[in-house]
Amino acid sequence: MSIAAIVSGLGGTSLTVTRRAAAVTPYVNGVAQAGSTSTLTINALVAPLNGEELRREAPGRSSDDARWLMTGTALLVPRDVAANGQGGDLVSIGGRSYEVSKVETFSGAGLSGYRALALLVG
Repeated sequence: MSIAAIVSGLGGTSLTVTRRAAAVTPYVNGVAQAGSTSTLTINALVAPLNGEELRREAPGRSSDDARWLMTGTALLVPRDVAANGQGGDLVSIGGRSYEVSKVETFSGAGLSGYRALALLVG
């Protein structure tokens, strides 16, 4: 059984991900420029962080602005934002935009997948 089948069987939800590419010209007149974007749809289990996880993973954030995503799809974290303006993947959850800030790979029992930390943008 695949991780995608397990996520689906446990009531995973379909989420839209906006993937941002690095800017071709990172700065124009000293202002960082956004790269192009593309969208994809993933199936994921979404869970809020508990109190201890919030203190450790997202210090200073309120309880409703950080989520764990369990998925079989690789998500991207911010890469060299200062140099090329490439942010992490943006995930739409309940009409709100979350940026992927951390991704952990897990595997075992013949399965592999990802657990991503997504923080509310804005």
